Amino acid sequence: MSRHKHSFDFTVTRVFMKILHTNSKSVVEECMRFFGFLPVSRRIVNRTVRFLDRFISSDNRLCTLFKEEAQRYKNIL
Repeated sequence: MSRHKHSFDFTVTRVFMKILHTNSKSVVEECMRFFGFLPVSRRIVNRTVRFLDRFISSDNRLCTLFKEEAQRYKNIL
């Protein structure tokens, strides 16, 4: 999964490089921060954590069966 996240980040960085007409990764990263654009890998982690928070707090019986596993996975992130 880490390779896939890196691949997404690379692709988005390359797109920003073309938009900004630069070959500097640091310029692209600074512009991404300035515009509030999080790297794709960070967005995936944020969404996963948000999903796991809702999953863990759910009263659904199936969710309660896997609550401990979800909590362990969340702690890894």
